[in-house]
Amino acid sequence: LYQGVLIYLNDILIFSETMEEHVKLVRHVLEKLLAAKLYVKLSKCEFHKELLDYLGYQISNRGIEMDPGKVKVVLDWQLPKTRKQLQSFLGFANFYRQLIPSFAEVLDQNSERVCKLTFECQSF
Repeated sequence: LYQGVLIYLNDILIFSETMEEHVKLVRHVLEKLLAAKLYVKLSKCEFHKELLDYLGYQISNRGIEMDPGKVKVVLDWQLPKTRKQLQSFLGFANFYRQLIPSFAEVLDQNSERVCKLTFECQSF
């Protein structure tokens, strides 16, 4: 739509380098919504946030990071003992693959070892 505006389903994220630019973008988006007869519920809006938890990520001026609550989940995850448990963990980790340096290489290096140690390795 516009630079500094991301829309996902019914969420609109507006970001900018300066507060002045941010206010202009917010105003512009609200005007466009109003012109289209689309209304926002003020109680569901958050304005001028510097830190945002969004879809399992934490977004700030530092960039996009994994939600600290999700990091704790990974740290507390029990070692998989079955293929189903391993698939569950890999599915969870795959969601964050863009935040994990060399994710594919790490997965490739360890998947055969994990299969041999925990159960007969079969195609997933």
